[in-house]
Amino acid sequence: MTEPKQVARLAFRVEGHMWNCYVAPLDKMEGAHLIGAIAMRVVEDRPDRKRQFMDLMQEVFSDISEELLGARATYPDGVQRAPEHERAGRA
Repeated sequence: MTEPKQVARLAFRVEGHMWNCYVAPLDKMEGAHLIGAIAMRVVEDRPDRKRQFMDLMQEVFSDISEELLGARATYPDGVQRAPEHERAGRA
């Protein structure tokens, strides 16, 4: 069996009043594709809702990867902070 290989990542970004989720290359945001968004006021003070949105986006991306690549995405390392060069605060 082939070892799983990381080919993309989910990147969550606060942009204005929205929290956006992108499928992005491993090392940059150039070429990223928006797959979901939610108003910050809905999740800002609700860690439970924030987690639900993140879980939903993982499921959405797993569905997309299964459709396109024939295998569901997995998240063995859990949530990781964005690379330092991408942490610029609110956009």
